[in-house]
Order: sequence, then structure tokens, then C-alpha cells
Amino acid sequence: MTDGDGSGVEVPGTQAAPFTVGRLRAELVGWPDETPVAVLAQRSFDGSSWASLDVIAAGSGSIDSLDGAGSGSVFPLVAALPGVEAGDGRAPWRHVATVHVLGTPASYSTAAEKPWREAVRNAVAGAVSTPGSGAFAVRLDFRTARPQRRGESWDLDNLAKCTIDALEGALGARTWKGPRQVADHLVVHLQATKREVVGDESTGATIEVWSRESGDS
Repeated sequence: MTDGDGSGVEVPGTQAAPFTVGRLRAELVGWPDETPVAVLAQRSFDGSSWASLDVIAAGSGSIDSLDGAGSGSVFPLVAALPGVEAGDGRAPWRHVATVHVLGTPASYSTAAEKPWREAVRNAVAGAVSTPGSGAFAVRLDFRTARPQRRGESWDLDNLAKCTIDALEGALGARTWKGPRQVADHLVVHLQATKREVVGDESTGATIEVWSRESGDS
């Protein structure tokens, strides 16, 4: 929640308990009645970008999911998403899959590339029934082995390329006259991290894929 100049009460994205009407009432003590109320919504996948959404209704709404609201279960705030009401046609991101891959992450153009790609393909096949469509956002979190010799390391960009090239089951195939390839040109957002395993943790990767219709990136 925030006032018109962007200051106000900070509401973390994760909380031990719901933000209740009673707590909201206590936070608002001393604020002028005409102070506008807005909802802060996360825009980027890493939480670095937020949007301020204008609240247009509270306690009731015109959409079916809000019928009977305010009865004691959930008190809703209905907010307007910037741009959508203006008719620009931007669609929300749709979560395609969370893929957990066990194995040794490999860099592009190395001897370990083939078994790693196969592990990724198998994991994707088990998590995705139908490839997404449109533009894609991909997050890659790698868990690498601890180095066994001096200078041993894995470049994050090469780990990412090797993995994305095996995501055809989630991204679909490129439409062209050349040899069959993953449609990696449709990836418009990419985040990647790497870290060494801790304790008896297994090496591998967690892959998140989102999609939305083309032209909405």
C-alpha cells in the first residue's frame, strides 16, 4: 500500500500471516481521508521492478470471483493494471513449467554437453505436456559440483546456452528451412544463476519457463 507520492506502508511479498483489515485500519490511523490507495505489484521476475496499481474498488467487485466478498473470508482490493484498460492488448505472463534436472550441468561445446542436454530433455518431457507459444521468459538456476582441480570452473553463459538448446519441449521448434532447432529466438527475458552444491545436495538445475503471446514482450 502506498500514498500518492510513493511513500507509505511497506508490505513484503511474503509474510508469516495475512495482512488483515484490522492491521490495515491500524496502519491508516492519521492518514487524511482523501489519500489515494494503491497496490504495489511485482513486474519483473527478480523483484527489481514494481508497478503502482490504482485501486478502483474495495470489498466488492463486478467479476465473478469477487461475488460475496467481504463476508469474512477475504476482503479484496480491486486494482487497475496500467495499459490493459488503455487497450494496448498486453497479456499477462503464463507459467509454462518448473523443471527440475538432475545431473552435471555442462558448458556448450564440451564433452559433457550431450548427456546434460539429454537430462534436460527428459526432465522437460516429464514436466511439459505441450510447448508454450509466443514470447518466452526463462530462469535457470544451476547447481554445479565443487571444483576438483585448480582452475576448474563453469562459465554461466555457456551453461545457459547448452541448456536452452535442449528446451524444445517447452519452447517448441524453430520454423525455418534449416535443420531442426529449438525456438530459442523467442526467448525475450533470460535470468541465470550458478552456485556450488552444499553438503550432500545433488548437482543439476531448476528451470522456470513463462510465455505470453507474441508482441507483448
